[in-house]
Amino acid sequence: YYLPSHKLLQLAHSTSLTLQPKNSRVPVQGPTVFTDGSRRTGKAIVAWKEGSEWQGLEGHESGSTPLVELRAVAMAFQQFSQGPLNLVPDCGCVADITQRLDCSLLKEVNNGALFSLLKTLWCAIQAQVQLYYILHVRSHTNLPGF
Repeated sequence: YYLPSHKLLQLAHSTSLTLQPKNSRVPVQGPTVFTDGSRRTGKAIVAWKEGSEWQGLEGHESGSTPLVELRAVAMAFQQFSQGPLNLVPDCGCVADITQRLDCSLLKEVNNGALFSLLKTLWCAIQAQVQLYYILHVRSHTNLPGF
């Protein structure tokens, strides 16, 4: 293909830029962090084990269950920004969004609360220093397996 003779376009043609994704396809050496959210109470929960003790964070978000779950995932990334992270959300759409968000660009959406949470999560993922792994667990179903 042919690019116009503008210097920036010629530089782009001869320069290879690649993003190094932070999302690992396999579990990483680091804490396993569980997230959950409730539309009814608005509570966003992050839980993990340190030694033999369970630790937790609680946040609040009004709106649908996925919005509350997005808040919990953002809280987890903010809490564990300096090290590797194995994240276990129980909302499938939140797990899918989180797996794809590190190399994504955000476009403004009509739902202001959703855009704000996506931006918060995107910023938290960009600030992540080491790799993270996402595992979705179907905890609200009788189906077997992950």
